[in-house]
Amino acid sequence: MKLDMHFHSVASDGKNTREELLEEWQKRGLQFLALTDHNRVSYDFREQAKSYGIESCQSVEISAYNHEHQKWVHILLYAQSISQEVSVILNKVIMSIPDLLSRQIQCLNEHWFSIQEDAFFLYCQQKWKTLKHLTRRDIAEYICLDSYNKNIATLLSGVWNIWEDEFYDIFLKTWSEYAIHIHDYNPTLEQCSIFQEKTQGILSLAHPNVTFRKGWVPEFERWLPYFVESGINALEINACASTPWVISIIKASMKYKLYLTFWSDNHKIWYTDQKHWDFWALNSLLSENFITSQFHKYKEKIVS
Repeated sequence: MKLDMHFHSVASDGKNTREELLEEWQKRGLQFLALTDHNRVSYDFREQAKSYGIESCQSVEISAYNHEHQKWVHILLYAQSISQEVSVILNKVIMSIPDLLSRQIQCLNEHWFSIQEDAFFLYCQQKWKTLKHLTRRDIAEYICLDSYNKNIATLLSGVWNIWEDEFYDIFLKTWSEYAIHIHDYNPTLEQCSIFQEKTQGILSLAHPNVTFRKGWVPEFERWLPYFVESGINALEINACASTPWVISIIKASMKYKLYLTFWSDNHKIWYTDQKHWDFWALNSLLSENFITSQFHKYKEKIVS
């Protein structure tokens, strides 16, 4: 069975309209699709996909914050019906981001860094990122492109040739005087669990191979019990997940009796990079039969 349960449209940070995507999927013979725009529930997508002969459900990718481990996580929620209450909470997140990022930039400028707000937002736009879907990691990335800012970061931290993750960890997470706590406005993992309980849906941890890149597989395996206890009942196998990741995710799904979801995190038709793949870019480590068997378990719970 050909399917894709993780992709984006122009409603968030994708480059294609729903119509362009559906036409392309129809040509490729995909049978099931779940549109997962960031913090925007795809309420009417199921009916739209149906007109193309494709099955779907209501779905969304939630930017959540895990206070237990001080970590951003992306959570995929799938259900037959997602209440408007979820959208109200997520819309508050979307509306707060521009102001919070402006405050974060102002805070850093008050501590000897030099960031032109307009230039930062233009840079992000050129990377397909819309204003309301940015995070502080985007600021960390932008700062590390500039030699002056990197020198200031080195002088303040003592870390030579500082890079994005180090800047984020030191200045925007550990040293509170430099940070505006944007994550206070994002849903917690516990709130996402409530969403799942109310919808009787599936709550999947998106692209673990990207989220846990710092500690790789051991970090994922160490933290997974907490995520399961907090309501996660599925794991995503990303299209570009490596052999250790695929093995670990499948073993974890069996150990904790979790669903598996799939897969591309596509942002543009015919486009791939280290994180985002083209539609139905079948991971060479998995067979179509395996995906079909796992999808049937998902379908029994979600798709009528």
